[in-house]
Amino acid sequence: MLGSSLGGEENEDRPHVPDRARGGPPPEAAARSTSTESAAPSTSEAAEPFSFQLDAIGQRALRLENVNGIVRIDGRADATAVLVEGERRVASSSRSDAEDFLQRVTVEVTEVGDEIIVRTRQPAASGGREVAVDYDLTVPGGLAIDAAHVNGPVSVLDLESDVTVTLVNGSIVGCSILDRAASSTSTS
Repeated sequence: MLGSSLGGEENEDRPHVPDRARGGPPPEAAARSTSTESAAPSTSEAAEPFSFQLDAIGQRALRLENVNGIVRIDGRADATAVLVEGERRVASSSRSDAEDFLQRVTVEVTEVGDEIIVRTRQPAASGGREVAVDYDLTVPGGLAIDAAHVNGPVSVLDLESDVTVTLVNGSIVGCSILDRAASSTSTS
């Protein structure tokens, strides 16, 4: 079993997925902060990009587990690797609080048998902060996809295998999915 994680220290609020391995942030991945002003009190955002690449030869499926953000999964017929890119973001009342909390929001990429698992890990309570992880995944077109997402849009493009998307709130867009696709939304 191989695995990678990106973010801060081990997150005690969620189960542990062991074995740090390939992948990790690109060299230019430095946290950035911006201020956002609106009619509401001002907030500050901390954000950090991430990038992982895993060999997909011998892999049958990819499972994604995310809470909030934008998810795009793009199949490529000629791909032999899975590329997981995106950005972790936290908005809070202060820049230092956003940066501190960002370290508790992690992205883990593991291989278990013939499945690649991409998982967002964050504390169960955000304390009023806005937390989002955006994913842009490029995968071999024949890789089966199982995406579980709570909030935000999901787009799945150019896949030739089974696709399952479970979404609580947001939209699902599928284009050029050649085998079987299933989607579900639920309300809580």
